[in-house]
Amino acid sequence: MTTQQLLFSLLRAELCDAPIDDAVKSTLTEQTLCAVFELSKKHDLAHIAGQALSKAGVLGDDEISRKFKAVTKQAVQRYVRMSHACGQIFRVLEQADIPFIPLKGAVIRKLYPEPWLRTSCDIDVLVHEADLDRTISVLVSELGYTNEGRNFHDVLLLDPSGLHVELHFTLLEEDRFHAGHELLETVWQYTVPVKENSAQQQLSDEMFYFYHILHMATHFYYGGCGIRPLLDLWLLNRKVTFDPEKREALLKESGLLAFEKAAVKLSEVWLSGDAHTELTAKTEEYILSGGVYGTVSNRTAVLQSQKGSRAKFLLSRIFLPYGSLKGQFPILQKHKWLLPFCQVHRWLRLLRFDRFKQAVQETTGSLTLSREECASADALLKQLGI
Repeated sequence: MTTQQLLFSLLRAELCDAPIDDAVKSTLTEQTLCAVFELSKKHDLAHIAGQALSKAGVLGDDEISRKFKAVTKQAVQRYVRMSHACGQIFRVLEQADIPFIPLKGAVIRKLYPEPWLRTSCDIDVLVHEADLDRTISVLVSELGYTNEGRNFHDVLLLDPSGLHVELHFTLLEEDRFHAGHELLETVWQYTVPVKENSAQQQLSDEMFYFYHILHMATHFYYGGCGIRPLLDLWLLNRKVTFDPEKREALLKESGLLAFEKAAVKLSEVWLSGDAHTELTAKTEEYILSGGVYGTVSNRTAVLQSQKGSRAKFLLSRIFLPYGSLKGQFPILQKHKWLLPFCQVHRWLRLLRFDRFKQAVQETTGSLTLSREECASADALLKQLGI
């Protein structure tokens, strides 16, 4: 049994209430547990695997068992911290009568057997752009948040303990999926209050599902989305009452129906035990090669293939196109003539170690990628309709 097969057996045990059979238990040696830990940690799922192992009575007092217990404890602590922060944010926005929509993990973790099983790195909340300044002011004055700056679609806030809050004023991100982003501009038309006269809004099922698919496809295109969004997808298709026609209408309009069907099929392979197809096997390989946010190698292979040559790709990374650069410099939306100055500013920012390191990785990755690797990544995306 491979490492990934062992991991998915553990995920099924915890998320689908499927007991770990003796055949699987017999393969859980110290060596295989170490391999599962590394793969699951790479995808921020070691706590789920650890919980399944604990329930099965597999964990002891050895080093690898202590590692699984430690990440499980950390996941619970992270959830308690985020839950407390969400409660505070929602309370002050209600008191200020500022309409807001909780997004992503804050919503979807309710579908998991235990909410702490669904981890996330930050809290995502959407407000109207007209309410943005007032929202920031309320969170700063009432809860002690600090404003870390604005980009194309959100403002990053930090609570006194360093917890990240992404305060979105639009759900638009990259320019890749134009039809999908046009739909996101109507997102407030797909909301209802969580209760009468409440400022807190919730997305309709079809819009929440569509946004989940679009967000996943964006990450997938730019290097990989990790395992977790597909676990979310499996739960969304089992724990929620939905109208398939309404979901399909948005996915068709955005051109994401083929990607959604392939993602659903892969989630069934992982959690329901369905057989692989050629497409799901290729998609799995692409996802597992990266972590939560994919890999530079995957992203470089896709973008280089899209550009048609290594030279064109490298040129596009030096002179970032307007559609990508405006995400880093929102002022370009009103003053496009500043494009050359923003290019120079971006080059200077690359001198920061973390950004420079990524740029070097993209460049060296481009030089080492074969034509076949780029073509393979491009062919996969075409099969998925993205």
